[in-house]
Amino acid sequence: MNISHCDGEKNVFIHQKKAQAGASAAARIDYFIDLIIEFARNILRDNKKVDHNNKGKSFNNHNSSYSSICYNNKNNDMMNNSENNHHTVLRPYHSSINNSENNQNNNNTNNQDNRLATKSLKVIRTNSSGMFVSVCEDDDDDDDLSCSTHHNRYGLDIITGHLVLSYMEAHLKDSTKLDNDWLSLSSYEPDDVTTSDALLPENIRKNRTLNILPYNWNRFILNKQANVNRCDYINASKITDHDPNMLSYIFTQNPLPHTVADFWQLVWESRSTAIINLTSLTDQSQCHPYWPEAGVEIYHKFEVHLVSQHINNRNYVVRNLLLRNLQQQQQQQRYETRTITQYHYLKWPKDELPLSIKSLLEFRRKVNKFCRGSNNALVIHCCDGAGRTGTYALIDNVINRISNGAKELDIAAALEHFRDQRMKCVASKEQYELVLFCVAECVRNHLLRHK
Repeated sequence: MNISHCDGEKNVFIHQKKAQAGASAAARIDYFIDLIIEFARNILRDNKKVDHNNKGKSFNNHNSSYSSICYNNKNNDMMNNSENNHHTVLRPYHSSINNSENNQNNNNTNNQDNRLATKSLKVIRTNSSGMFVSVCEDDDDDDDLSCSTHHNRYGLDIITGHLVLSYMEAHLKDSTKLDNDWLSLSSYEPDDVTTSDALLPENIRKNRTLNILPYNWNRFILNKQANVNRCDYINASKITDHDPNMLSYIFTQNPLPHTVADFWQLVWESRSTAIINLTSLTDQSQCHPYWPEAGVEIYHKFEVHLVSQHINNRNYVVRNLLLRNLQQQQQQQRYETRTITQYHYLKWPKDELPLSIKSLLEFRRKVNKFCRGSNNALVIHCCDGAGRTGTYALIDNVINRISNGAKELDIAAALEHFRDQRMKCVASKEQYELVLFCVAECVRNHLLRHK
């Protein structure tokens, strides 16, 4: 997407859909105005829902409340110094990550990465289509465990924090214990599950790989009558926690060219308002673009408008989308438009680890800040909907448990519960170790802030 400077403030407009290309100028203006008004109404309605859910229900929120955080270069230096002075067990992983990140930054010369690497404070721009684009650095400095969460408005207490950190460090120091944990997890298989629905002749071509298939009992079932192929199958699994008050997820693969309409049907029917895309810039060939680069695209019965795009510190992009069900409009002589936010993390290549724990946790805080008070499932996808997807969700789940005041912590059991619902969640020992490091980092930062 081309980004150009603008001399003054510009109104935010979206490309008119192709079907109205021949309409009069007045009709086009009316269409734009209606679209912007509808978008504003959706935002106001979402804010009211959040306020209503939070009012008087501090201990019953379904999602965690976190603030986004982006570090500038000075803060990065401060954090690196802090890492050298505290809890050296975490240093090897951080050192390798920081070195890799520095090497990549030195070698990044392609145009897209240079564009994303622009680090300016609150720079507002529009692209050639008039779409709102921003390149910004947030300066919020909240930590993951201090904010009001599902049940515990006061976050993690100091005594429990030290116990959790000791537990995490013991596992990270003892490679034998970590190896044994992973060996046990690798051999774990759920009982009495089948994937026969995914292997039906009409469904098999909808799977990106036959190694990761949804189980029949918890696969997401599409409305067959509304589907472009009169089919109810999509490679996606509904993931829940033992605690019904915890955040639920939908794990799915990156859409294929012929399953993009199915993907948007899943988003619509699940009533999800947030999508997490964990596909990095280096493996875009593994993810067919399911959103418009600018303006509007129609995917069967779903019309998707790209309203704005926010580039945050090279590491992730936040896209605001409007999703409209054209089939519903035709049947009811009206339409419902929903606001969808896509969070796209850019620095996690396939079969590798993210370049920075800090940026991944920052990304998670951004997501959870938006999802506060929502009861809808969070749609997460990577290439197969299991490796990076399961790793991210496990990090999120464990941190939420700690924030909610959990006194017992069994990450291996939590992973087994995920694998009961989606095969091969967390694909490698390195990804499992990443979960431990991320949880330890959150707790360590919390203790440093409150000592």
